[in-house]
Amino acid sequence: MPLSENELELIRLMASNLENALLGLFDENDMLYYCNQLFSRAVHLRDEDSGKGLDHFFDLSGTDISRENRCISPEIMILKIKPDLRLYNIHLIPYRDHLILIGHLIETEGVDMLSSMAMEFNEIANLNREIRHKNRELKNANNRIEELVHTDPLTGLNNRHHFIDKIDELIHTSKRHSLSLSAIMCDIDHFKKINDTFGHETGDKVLMRFAAILMESFRREDYLVRYGGEEFIVLLPHTELNTALEAAERVRKKIQSDSGFYPASVTASFGVSRFTGEETASEFLKRIDLALYNAKNGGRNCIKAL
Repeated sequence: MPLSENELELIRLMASNLENALLGLFDENDMLYYCNQLFSRAVHLRDEDSGKGLDHFFDLSGTDISRENRCISPEIMILKIKPDLRLYNIHLIPYRDHLILIGHLIETEGVDMLSSMAMEFNEIANLNREIRHKNRELKNANNRIEELVHTDPLTGLNNRHHFIDKIDELIHTSKRHSLSLSAIMCDIDHFKKINDTFGHETGDKVLMRFAAILMESFRREDYLVRYGGEEFIVLLPHTELNTALEAAERVRKKIQSDSGFYPASVTASFGVSRFTGEETASEFLKRIDLALYNAKNGGRNCIKAL
C-alpha cells in the first residue's frame, strides 16, 4: 500500500534535518519510487531507473537484505554505490511494507586510507606469491644445475667430480661406524677397437648400454660413476668382498651375453677391493685400479680381487 502524502512529507522533513543524507523510498516490492536530490545525484539517476530495486543502485555482494531475512528494526551497513563505488553508511528502516533508506557518504580520507591499505595488502600478497614462485623456480634451477654438475651427460651416471666427494663421505662413515665398504672398477675391453671399427656413434651407444646394465644390476644405495672414458666404478656400502665379487661376476656375464651392444660384441674386465678401514681414499683407489690392471693383463673378461 503506498504511503500517504502526510507520511511522505514527514519522511522528507526527517531527511532534511540530516545533513548530506541520501533518502530513498522502496515499495513493497523493494522498487524505488521516491528519492531526494542527493540520492539522485549519487546514483546518477535516469528516468528509466525509476522502479528499480536496491541491487540496481548498490553493490549488495556479501549481504542478505531479502525481505524474508530483513529485521523489523533498522539495519546499518556499509555499501558501495554502483556508479563510482564510493562507500556509504546505510540505514535501512522498515516501515509498514516499505523500506526507507538513509545514507551518508563515508569521509573521503577514510575511503582513501582503506583503499590505500587494500591496495598495499594486495600488492604485498602478489609480491609474496611472486617471491614463492621465483623461489620454487630458483630451487628447481639450482637442483638442475647441481644435477648437471654431478652427472655424466652421456650415461646419466655420476661423474668423476662428484665421485671424489662421495668416496670421502663413504670412507668417513665406514671408519666411524666400522662398516664394510667394497668397490668394483670395470673397464670395457678393446673399446678403442669398437670406436675404430664401428664409429664413435656406436661407441657412445655401447657406453650408454653398459651404464644401463650397471644401473639394472645394483642396489639403490650403491653409487655408480663413469670414472673416465670406458672406465666405471661402483661403490658398495655395507658390502663384504665376497658379495662384491659375486655382484661383479653377475654383471660380467650379463655384459658378455647382452645383445643390446649390436653390432659390437662387448666384454669387460673387473677389479674388486674391500676398504681396509685404515687407508685413505687415494690408497683405496690405487688398490682397485691395480686389481683392474691385473684383470686386463690376465686375459680380460675376468675379475681380479686385491
